[in-house]
Amino acid sequence: MVLTLPWPASSVTPEPGCGGSTHRWCNHVPVGGISVTDDLLSRSFGAAQVGPVDERRLLVTYVRASDLDRVDPRERVLRPSHAWAIGQGSTLGMGRAPSGVDIAVPLIEEDGLQDNAVPRLAARLSAREGQWWISNHASGSASIVVSGPGAQEELRGSSPEYPIRRRRSIVTVRSRSTGPSGAHPVEHRLTLFAPWFPDDLPDAPSMPSRPSDGKGTTDVVGAPGWSWAHQRLLAAWAYPELIGLASRGQPRGRMTRLLLRQMLEGDDPNERLLSGLRRRAARHLGVPLVGEVHTPAFLDYVVARRQYLGDALVDLHAEYDTLTRGRRSQP
Repeated sequence: MVLTLPWPASSVTPEPGCGGSTHRWCNHVPVGGISVTDDLLSRSFGAAQVGPVDERRLLVTYVRASDLDRVDPRERVLRPSHAWAIGQGSTLGMGRAPSGVDIAVPLIEEDGLQDNAVPRLAARLSAREGQWWISNHASGSASIVVSGPGAQEELRGSSPEYPIRRRRSIVTVRSRSTGPSGAHPVEHRLTLFAPWFPDDLPDAPSMPSRPSDGKGTTDVVGAPGWSWAHQRLLAAWAYPELIGLASRGQPRGRMTRLLLRQMLEGDDPNERLLSGLRRRAARHLGVPLVGEVHTPAFLDYVVARRQYLGDALVDLHAEYDTLTRGRRSQP
């Protein structure tokens, strides 16, 4: 049974994140006191949609993402176009013209026409005995990636059903859309919230997220000692991986400036500070992390310490809310 019909996700009034919330699904408090997953969950779903945790309703949002290197990435994370609460016994299918499912998510172009680059049924969600599964039906030029913070797996035609065992997962169907300017990559993203799982944050000692003296702390073994400025910079620089988007090797300089509301032209204002953070991490680990060739290793280092960046990520999201609210209020 489908518990809730699709509604525009923007019609849901965001509720407070788990930093000070008593939501029934807030069962894990990260180092900084804010769960990014639960903050995102509360933006699209109220307690009535989430329901009792033991019912294991899957909460799903959908957004079509194109112009991936030009548009602020927060837009597609914070502004999904549709949301569903799905009960056990219901199925959801996404594709060009999905059929045989309770909830059909047609993958369409910006002009409203079906996306012919994806198969009729690309992916299917279903549950058996309390466990939700993703089955892959993509073929041809389309591919499916299941990702989350610190994890990613591409599903192929021969892949078995994939179990949902994370509090938040993103299912991305990739295709190439053809327009007046030629072919360009498109991502159809389903974000899946399974509130009965805890946040999959690494265990780590506490570190203040907003130190009053602005210098951070190094008095706790294992804490990275990032100041608030460091946290905001790293949250912007590693934003896709920290949110759990499917990796695609995007240029980071422009994206970081966009997220931090910096000028997009001229010398990179973040390069010196990032280099210093790389050198500090390299000394701590005893491995080279400076230079573009070592960017994947430094990304792994940052994502493995994402429990220290929750406050900064939520702060970046709040800034985007303020910025877009101002745009909407203009005549």
